[in-house]
Amino acid sequence: FLRTFAILIIVYASSIYTQMNFGHSWQENFYHLRYFGYIGVDVFFIISVFVIALTAHNNAGLEDGIGFLVRRFVRTVPVYYLATMIYLVVFLLRAWIQNSSIDILFVVNGLSDMLLMFPAFSHQDSFMPLLQAGWTLGFVWFFYIMFFCCILFRLKRKILFLSLFIIVLVSIGSLTGPS
Repeated sequence: FLRTFAILIIVYASSIYTQMNFGHSWQENFYHLRYFGYIGVDVFFIISVFVIALTAHNNAGLEDGIGFLVRRFVRTVPVYYLATMIYLVVFLLRAWIQNSSIDILFVVNGLSDMLLMFPAFSHQDSFMPLLQAGWTLGFVWFFYIMFFCCILFRLKRKILFLSLFIIVLVSIGSLTGPS
């Protein structure tokens, strides 16, 4: 139920943002709800971590770790790639119908960021997957890789270790600044 709620508020908040790019509507009057959808991302991440911790807490070693990554890949990446390809077709069709030019560099960079799923450059604002919601998968896969390392090193208290590790990373990032 909470996952569904999280997804619905993310979609709703995204729809407000999207419609503002194309015109005006009565939804703009709900300005205070525009960013409320971001809480859905947090709720969804928390639930996902809980589910992974519940289902994979006994995993240990290389074989279990690879199995974990393969299952995560199959559940997330093909759907994301398919959604991006559908978006690309709609994007190109819209440009063709409106007889507008296409920024090829934007498309190529967006597709390469889609494939990488992680910001690979020092400038985070240059990371823009073609399907903009794809930025969340970078965080999801960062967590999956950290969890994989816990499985690989046979850690018993994976979530405790990851929680402390993430706190350390956030602290280092706060101290060193975004640059």
